[in-house]
Order: sequence, then C-alpha cells, then structure tokens
Amino acid sequence: MNKILRVLFVFISILILEVNVSAGENRQFEEQRLALVKNITTILKEENICASQNDCNKKGHLFVSPGLSGLSVKLYGVNSNTVFERITKECLNIFFKMERKMSIVFGAYQITKDEDLKMPFWKSARPNVVIKFKGDK
Repeated sequence: MNKILRVLFVFISILILEVNVSAGENRQFEEQRLALVKNITTILKEENICASQNDCNKKGHLFVSPGLSGLSVKLYGVNSNTVFERITKECLNIFFKMERKMSIVFGAYQITKDEDLKMPFWKSARPNVVIKFKGDK
C-alpha cells in the first residue's frame, strides 16, 4: 500500500510541476496588446457600444490576452458588422506592422461574457465570427 501511495505521490507531483511550468503567459507582444485594447476601445466608444473605457470594462465586451505566438482578441455581446470590420482592420494593421511575426485570433460572441461564464464548461459558447492571422513565427 505504501508503495502505491509513493508512486501516486510522485505522479501527482510531476503533474503539478508540468501544469505550473506551462501556465506562464508570453508577454512578448505586450505593446501590441495594449495598442489593440486602446484602439478597439475607441471603436466601441465611437460605435456607441460603451461610453468610456471603464464602461467597456464593466460591460465585459473586450478581452485581449497573450497567446502562444501572439494575441487573442475576444469580443462579447456585440453584433455589428461595422464593429467587426473595424476591429479586423486594427488586427490586420498590427499583424502587418509586426511583419507577420505574430499570430492574432479575433473571435466575436453574440452572448455576453457573464452569460458565457454561467454556462457549464462542457457547453462553452462558440464564437460567431473567427478571423485568424497566422504569423510566420
């Protein structure tokens, strides 16, 4: 019994170590992430989706996070072709400014972030719009 417990302990320790090592975020494109947040927030304000950056944050419309080799842009609760087009152009500008050395994935969800969080993990929302800019890296 002790041998089984020791093997189990070693296995769990290795698993925990692996999860902690792979959990770090790549902040290589932090400048581009901040630029996208600023520019997309401006678009949302101009399109009357939210009144200010604080309002956009409270409503949970925009999430821009580091990805494996670039950035992930998620837009929630917005269903406007004009907004999608303008955000796509912002992503494209950053993509080419970086000489395609990073990837950007833009996903737009019709539901709000709050609605998405209330769903069970096995039924998570699927984006209605997905645009991928695949970098050369």
